[in-house]
This record gives sequence, C-alpha cells and structure tokens, in this order.
Amino acid sequence: MNHRLVNLLATKSTITTGVTTIDLDFLDCISEIHIRHGTVNGAEANTTEHPMLNITKIEIVDGSDVLFSLDGPELQALDIYHSGYNLRQGPFHYLNGLDAIFEVGISFGRYLWDEELALDPSKFANPQLRITHNYALGGMTPASCFLRVNACLFDEKVISPGGFLMTKEIKRWDTTATDHQYTDLPTDYAYRKLFVQNRYIEVDPRVSISNIKLSSDGDKKVIVNHTASQILASIGVENSWMFETVVGSGAIAQRTYHVTPTANVQVMVTPWSEALGANNVASFSSGGGHLQVICEVANNIAMQVFGQCPHGAICIPFGKQGVIDDWFDVTRVGHLLLDITDGAATGITKIYIQQYRTY
Repeated sequence: MNHRLVNLLATKSTITTGVTTIDLDFLDCISEIHIRHGTVNGAEANTTEHPMLNITKIEIVDGSDVLFSLDGPELQALDIYHSGYNLRQGPFHYLNGLDAIFEVGISFGRYLWDEELALDPSKFANPQLRITHNYALGGMTPASCFLRVNACLFDEKVISPGGFLMTKEIKRWDTTATDHQYTDLPTDYAYRKLFVQNRYIEVDPRVSISNIKLSSDGDKKVIVNHTASQILASIGVENSWMFETVVGSGAIAQRTYHVTPTANVQVMVTPWSEALGANNVASFSSGGGHLQVICEVANNIAMQVFGQCPHGAICIPFGKQGVIDDWFDVTRVGHLLLDITDGAATGITKIYIQQYRTY
C-alpha cells in the first residue's frame, strides 16, 4: 500500500477554551492534515460569527521553529484557494441541536500525494500540531464544539521531498481609512501565494482593502501595484469563487447568518417545508459574509450561497502554481516591501504567505 489515512485525534469535545496538542512523531512523510471542526448549535437566534472563528490558531511547531501558523478563517480560505474545493464538507446547519461542521486541510504539497513536496517529520526534533479553540467566538449560541484530526501519510512508497509548503501569518492590524500599512516581508524562502484578508460585517473586502503594492529594493521592481478589485478580477480570480449550502431556521423577525464568501455574494433562499403556503422569504446585506434573512412565516430554510473571497481573503499567486521553479524566488531580493492602502476603517486586515520551505 502506497498511502494511508491515519487518525491523529479521535473526536474530542472542545467545550472549554484551550489548546489541543498532537505529536507528529512519524517516520512517514505527511501529504495533508485534515482538521474537522464542529459547533453544536444551541437555541435558534442570530449567529454571533462564522463558526470557523472558534479556531483561533492552528500551528505546527518544532520547538521555537514555526512551520505553519494560521487561524481558522485563514486556513479555510487558504484551503479553498489552494485545492479548488468549494468546501470539503457538505451543507452546514444553523438549527437547534444540529452541528455546523467544517473540514479544512493543511496541504504540504501542490496536491494530495505530491511526491516532491511533503512534510517529513524526521527532519525535525519534535514536530507538533497545536490547535487553539474557543467555542464561544462563533456559531449560533453554541452548546459545545468538537475536533477530529486525520493525516494523509505515504506508506510503503518511500519518497524524498525537497521541502514542503509552509504558510504563516506575517501581520495583522486594525484598518484606518486611507492609511498606508508598510510591511517588510521575509526573504528566506520562495513565495507561492500571498494573501491579504479582511472580514467585516456587511463590508466587501475590496472596500476595506483599497490598494496592494509589492515592490523590491526601493521600487527597483514593482511586482504588483493595483486595487484589490483589479487583482481579484485578474491574477487573483482563480479559485476565488465558491458555493455553499446553509440550512437555518427562518423567523418573521430579521435573522443574521454568517457565511463563508464575502464579495459579490448571491443568495437563493427556499422554505424547507412539506406544505405550500405563504412562505415568502427575502435576503439582503450579504457583504462581508454577514447575511440577513427575513421570512413571512417562521419556517426552516435552505440557503444556496455563491460568491467570492472566502472569509475576505484576496490571493496573489506567483508564477505557474504547479511548477516549483516558476515561483517567486525572494532569496535573490535584497528588500521586499508590501504597501497596503486601507480602504474603509473596518475590521482587521491580515497578511499571510505560502512559501516553499526546503530541507
């Protein structure tokens, strides 16, 4: 057998705030790690935020060496842009007693079972996966949460990867209208993707993020200098569109549901009922993944949600994504500067990078 799927963590309740640590003490290389996060809904009400906000940090560390570090929304956005999957799981529920379940993947290669890029635990002293969780930060009056973790391992097939894809958050800040945020970016490993992300209620991320400029060596070379809208419509469009199904409990009063896409969001709402009747429903104000629904009568509803920018993330890819040698070799650059012009003063903007880390 060349490959196997291994359970790293059986389903575990995460009702209390804390950190779950898993040793990655394998002799075999890891192609992907899959994290299954579920939020058990409580009483039907407005959602406080997207359930992925319950995962405040996902890290892979080797002592003080950080090999991967993102929060839940960042990882899900990365996974969607990287894999091209809309979502790894099926419909999620905002219904009392049911679960809002999300499965997200940490990919160490360009695709599953990439033999050139994989995480080789034997190259490190004590690699560990750490998941920090707080069930009260998202969902619909959650009663509890749970985690399950699997890993896709190479088995009898012996590979010798040259490195792996390492993704880490570099910076975050509270946006201030029209301000410039300058960030000196690392020049240690080649860049495959750069992400700028802002998720805020009722606000399209292209309003929060005005312009993105990336230049090297005192503007000797300007790699990108465009608005967020221009980037999203051109080099950033690949895998930016996504579709998801959300099931909720409609109410005569206005109700808020948080969804994953945040830009150009289109929603079709259908009453989930065994009988015909006066079941008109309307949806509005879906920017920033903050969807509002109102129903003529209280009834369960199914929402088909389509849009761009998962969790407000805009992706800048470098080169042909399947060709390692075509990525942005920043080791040849003396100084790399990212200049983000804030748009509206809304929320927190984050920068994170997917790099090719060699062994």
